[in-house]
Amino acid sequence: MFDGGEVKIYKITDISQPGDMPVEGLALQSTCYFEERSIGMTRNYMAMQSNAKVDRLIRIWQDRAVTVDCVCVIFDGSKVEDYVEVGVQYRVAANQHTVNENGLKVTDLTLERLGTIYDIS
Repeated sequence: MFDGGEVKIYKITDISQPGDMPVEGLALQSTCYFEERSIGMTRNYMAMQSNAKVDRLIRIWQDRAVTVDCVCVIFDGSKVEDYVEVGVQYRVAANQHTVNENGLKVTDLTLERLGTIYDIS
């Protein structure tokens, strides 16, 4: 369980220096291990009805601080050069707090890949 890798969860904040024009960027909120989940047909159809696209569904230990419009960065092993690992950024489109088959509290995150990449502070 939770062997899919590590996900970093960020909040969108103003990362500009005091007195400068506001610049949106990401501030780290938490780091979790996740488990990949399969995207069901019902979830896909519901997303299509609201003009959204579900790119990934992951499960983490329950974290009620993760809200819609947080940004998740998943490092999948892609590298720009030999030493720079690239993280793919996703917007949290939906979160569902539930319990798993063992009665443990978990959160399912429906993720949509971002077109605009944020700077990470």
